[in-house]
Amino acid sequence: MKFLLNSSLFLLFSTNILTAQTIVDVLPGNGTLENAIKSSNSGDILQLTGGAEYTLSSSASSFGSINKPLTIQAKEGSTQKAIIKLAPGSSTAKKYYYFVVNNGAALTLKNLEVSGFLKDTAVAASMIMFDASPDPSHSKFGNFRFENCTFHDFTDCIVNGMKDDEARGSQQDTVFVKNVIAYHANHFLQYKHVSLHHLEMSNSTVYSLKGLALKIGKIGYRCVLLHPQKPYIPLTDSTITPTGFIDHCTMNDLGDIHGHVQEDNAFNTLTISNCIVTNQQQYNQPALYFLTPFVQTAVIIKNTCFWKCAPPNSYVGGKLWIGYQFQDSMTLDPHYRNASIGDFTLPLNSPLLKAGTDGGPIGDLRWTTNTTSVQNIQNGSNSFLQNSPNPFHSSTNISFRITDEAFVSITIFNANGMKIVTLLSENKLPGTYSVSWNAKNHMSGMYFYQLLTGSIVETKKMILY
Repeated sequence: MKFLLNSSLFLLFSTNILTAQTIVDVLPGNGTLENAIKSSNSGDILQLTGGAEYTLSSSASSFGSINKPLTIQAKEGSTQKAIIKLAPGSSTAKKYYYFVVNNGAALTLKNLEVSGFLKDTAVAASMIMFDASPDPSHSKFGNFRFENCTFHDFTDCIVNGMKDDEARGSQQDTVFVKNVIAYHANHFLQYKHVSLHHLEMSNSTVYSLKGLALKIGKIGYRCVLLHPQKPYIPLTDSTITPTGFIDHCTMNDLGDIHGHVQEDNAFNTLTISNCIVTNQQQYNQPALYFLTPFVQTAVIIKNTCFWKCAPPNSYVGGKLWIGYQFQDSMTLDPHYRNASIGDFTLPLNSPLLKAGTDGGPIGDLRWTTNTTSVQNIQNGSNSFLQNSPNPFHSSTNISFRITDEAFVSITIFNANGMKIVTLLSENKLPGTYSVSWNAKNHMSGMYFYQLLTGSIVETKKMILY
């Protein structure tokens, strides 16, 4: 049931009886979102119109201060994102922090485009800023959940967890990032002063930043260099064992000297899988940079492609990361369709389309349309089977079946994309075939084998040990 609550606020409310949440329909315009946030109650869902603009009033520097769980999303079923941005007449001299989160805050953003752009330049500082005053050491933030969103054009960090003393020593439970694109800012997620307990980031793209996609500081961190009178405060709660999972993400053209991801003793375990990391702007530090290792830490990087990046480091300052593992990672040019305009679509014959842990694509899956993630690839009734045995020691068999006469070629590539050998290149009648590759003179590691038949190209991976 919906009813008009206050026409001056341009809000329509309805009650969701099953979940005891209030859905607030917020009309587009200048200042309407600010009023909705100010009037909201814990657990409210602020529902915006897809494709419409919600602008900040000229007298404000923030859309709202949040100290409770709150959801802001485009209306369910909308085919367009709702747009949150500055009003055309906004001052370029102001510091804008769109959402200021306080102790007890939790925030979900869904199906939104959040832009700090004004006229011809980025003006807003950050999308989210933490304010844990007056006592950050006792402040805790709930979950952040970002889904199907685009964040772009901020002068500082998009999520700013290191602005000043108002955040130092505070803690946050979990950040979930799914189907997000972030670009044109300093860092994306900056958690140098706010201790983050858990991170899950998947199917997302981060590109064209001055800094890092992720900068995660150690639990209980205080910046000794900036504030020597406020040293590092260790976490005393032994029940907190921070973890991080980054899966199926594309990261390109990031500029900090610490590469694309920096993690400073923040997680007990960190897994990076099925990602594409490319075009590091500076090479004086590794693409994935890990500080202050300690014995409990395990870093696992698997099925991840690096291109034009300094190597991820296993040693920092002469210290070895315990549990630092590379599994099936590679160095290949992804041949993005047009990275300069943010199009990271992979070509149809890219080996990265079959390099994942499930035999499917790596990177943000939205750049790999019309691909499948199955062990036995089938196109119509043609099939290209996984090599056997796999992994293998010296030789392996590659089988395929075709139902129509066709020219067939099978080529082997190494993990750097260099062609090793063409096993087959001839016309074949319908039937089932098998070819063998003797690899006893080749180095152990991951290889790709590619089947070309007619207009169909399929690529799979295999492991020589």
